[in-house]
Amino acid sequence: MNWIQTAQSLACAAALTVAPAFAFSAESLAQGGDGAFAVSRVLMARENLRGRDVGRVTRKLTELGSDAVPDIFQVLVRGRMPIETTDGTTLLKSLETWHRQALSDALTQVPIEVLRGFLAQLAEAEYQLSARVRAAELLQRVGRRRDAALLVQLTTPPEDQRRVPRELREAFEAALLAMADRDPALVGRLGMMFEDVHPSYLVSLVHCAGATESEEGFQQLASMLGGFPQLDSLVMIEMGRIGRGLPQPLDDHTLGRVREYLRHDDVRLVLEAIAAAKSLGDDGAIPDLVAHMRSADRNVRNRAYDALRALTGLRMGQDFTDWDEWLAAEFDWWSNEAPRQIRLVESTSGSKARRAALELARHRLFRRDLGPVLEECLGKRDTELVRIVCAGLGHYGTQSAIPKLAKLLSHSEPLVQQEARRALTRIVGEDLGAEPAAWSTGD
Repeated sequence: MNWIQTAQSLACAAALTVAPAFAFSAESLAQGGDGAFAVSRVLMARENLRGRDVGRVTRKLTELGSDAVPDIFQVLVRGRMPIETTDGTTLLKSLETWHRQALSDALTQVPIEVLRGFLAQLAEAEYQLSARVRAAELLQRVGRRRDAALLVQLTTPPEDQRRVPRELREAFEAALLAMADRDPALVGRLGMMFEDVHPSYLVSLVHCAGATESEEGFQQLASMLGGFPQLDSLVMIEMGRIGRGLPQPLDDHTLGRVREYLRHDDVRLVLEAIAAAKSLGDDGAIPDLVAHMRSADRNVRNRAYDALRALTGLRMGQDFTDWDEWLAAEFDWWSNEAPRQIRLVESTSGSKARRAALELARHRLFRRDLGPVLEECLGKRDTELVRIVCAGLGHYGTQSAIPKLAKLLSHSEPLVQQEARRALTRIVGEDLGAEPAAWSTGD
């Protein structure tokens, strides 16, 4: 069952909850039944007008009961309330700001199942922009993950309306952001919603996933790549923005989704993929970046060069042959020499272990695999080896080593303390001081 079908099933159940009374014309409001007048009487009661106490008025409105929900909503949508004069005619009085606040508050305080039922019925009723905007605003205040399908249906315009009005787009995005903040589990469904929402809302899904600045949001952004090609550039920008603040290393499969665009035919997407690879610290992109040093497009070459300098820490020039030779040498070292150096670090001591640690620390390209090897050495008694390992982990930018490095700030050897602090500063990007707790809590 997809999102729209879920909302439709809600609407069927809702018929048992709230009477289907949807007539949002000024005429119907003026003619309104006892319900609309009951709402007006609460809003115009002398004691309420005197104090303009929103909380008091809200309580009085909720005392009207669930049957009054359609009338409260209708008055809120129209922005006017019916007033019966002494001669029996009906006037429409414009709402003041505090009236609107009380009406909105009352609707969010009715039992949530009653409100859901009412909104599900509204989604099945004739489309009216102002009503749909107000409905989305209510979900912004109380909606959760299960209400995402309802939000989609409420904000979907008629089929003959190709463009969504700005106020409805803004209401959809504000509601989605608030619902995801209230119920983080919604973030995990954003990629699924790509298939059901109106194309005008796809950007909002991207913004919502990015706004979470979470690993789940990052994964959802990755799942959106390729779903709507016009948005791929924006998705990669958002992935690069939030990815740099997430714990490293990032999931390699997810990074691989971005790497695919390094080989795309569209130069614009290649440029965005290069920028994202740099922001994400993706060493797996380095072979493709080196290949781009041969590109006929100057912008691609320049951006690849900038990313390579950031990822490798090397300061070579833009001669592609230098980068080709370096990359070939690194992979040769990894295949033929790295296994021996790793064994020396893990199973020997003294000068052999130190030289091997220095050798491993030089090869940042393989930091995903070598970082854990060096981390294991932080607890050894050889202080010179520990200092070398601290420097290597700082060079790698190994975030998983932060807790162990922070403990070394209390080491008995001052030189170890200094090297651990330098490494922490390189990894975190700022010096948080000499107290281990500061690095452990991020304060």
